[in-house]
Amino acid sequence: MKYLLPLTYNEFLLWYRRSELKIMKFRLLPIVDEYFAKDISKLDRVAARVVEAVPDYDEDYEVLIARVENTSKVPHYCFDEGKPAFINISIHNLDCVYPITERGKRLLQGRLDSNINLAEPIFESYINASVQRRQSSSSLMGGAALLKIAGLDMAKYQDTIKLLEDDALSGASRSNRGEQFPLDGTLIENLMCYSRHEVMPTTDIGYFYDFGVLVSKLYSGKDDIAELLDKYRSCLKGIAHDNKSAKLYYLLEKADDVTSLFDSALKIKLSAVSIIIFLKLQSELYQHQNLDKTRFKELVANLVQVRERDIALALWLVGVCFGFEFFCANYYEATQPGFFLKF
Repeated sequence: MKYLLPLTYNEFLLWYRRSELKIMKFRLLPIVDEYFAKDISKLDRVAARVVEAVPDYDEDYEVLIARVENTSKVPHYCFDEGKPAFINISIHNLDCVYPITERGKRLLQGRLDSNINLAEPIFESYINASVQRRQSSSSLMGGAALLKIAGLDMAKYQDTIKLLEDDALSGASRSNRGEQFPLDGTLIENLMCYSRHEVMPTTDIGYFYDFGVLVSKLYSGKDDIAELLDKYRSCLKGIAHDNKSAKLYYLLEKADDVTSLFDSALKIKLSAVSIIIFLKLQSELYQHQNLDKTRFKELVANLVQVRERDIALALWLVGVCFGFEFFCANYYEATQPGFFLKF
């Protein structure tokens, strides 16, 4: 009988060094040669089970799939009085190793004995689909987590969040792939991939100009938007003349009559104010790589009473952009889970 065994890189190293590896039998996935014929469509029959059994990982080399033969005469599902059965697999039962991706193969080639049969990553397309699902889940968890950290009720804005979700997830995915503004896509997708390339003021008014750049690039052929942008730039110029270092909340108040006009003109469910708040936090997080080093708490404290909806949607979008892992420590601090020490 032949099997596939998804396992971690560290497990494989132990197996190689000790010649045997102790595992629970249910981890072995039975296969037949037919699955590995030239017609790779037959892989569908086993691929879903393989992907489901792959351990969590960060880097592509941290997981691999071993192909083993003749592990034992005992059936692979064998339970004694409800207790899972274990088996010691000899390294001599190993036929080959499948990396999960081409990148994983390149990284493993520099880490494993060069004599090991490192096969082609035949499950890569299935793995990539799984990674995309995992990233989308992390993005949505990040949005929910950041609202929790801010003490805001996500349920109040669930209807709007549902309308934004597809574009937000697409934008986060494109950003993860390294795509940059401007790109062929919606305003929200471009927002998620935005980074500043033009010379801007380094104070908070710079984020208002960033918003203007986004709109001018994506709506360049619309006369009504062009007229509105002229009015917007004139407004910002007047504010900057009076107070060059004005804080975000002051600027939002002073420019409100003009920025609010974009909400209906752009025909999206996200306000101009939300976009500007997003741009500020996105920039600060890229710069500091730490929520506590940004003006997050100050923004929430100053805006939640007067612009709760705007800041809630902006925070959700920031959470989606960076994902749960980025904010996990702040989330645990805010929720005080049971595994935390009690003082």
